[in-house]
Amino acid sequence: MSGSAIKTWCDGLNEQSFLGTLSSWNFTGPQYLARGDANTGTTVWNISIREIIAVSFALSDSDRQLIEGYLAHKWGTTNSLPSDHPYKSAAP
Repeated sequence: MSGSAIKTWCDGLNEQSFLGTLSSWNFTGPQYLARGDANTGTTVWNISIREIIAVSFALSDSDRQLIEGYLAHKWGTTNSLPSDHPYKSAAP
């Protein structure tokens, strides 16, 4: 989250972006990471979560890519990174 934008990333690709004023987002209580739609009960993402890294500030693109590269090499998922990702062929 940075300013009025929230972005979600998966394997080096921006999956979704949301815009709005910070007051329109309610982050006062616990936050949840889910793979389904609470309204319909359907699966939205078919994913396996192996590790979560939480930070309390917006990451720069280079820091985000560094973390993506680290995790991809750690968990053997570099084939999921885009071909132009700076850490696709070598770990950071």
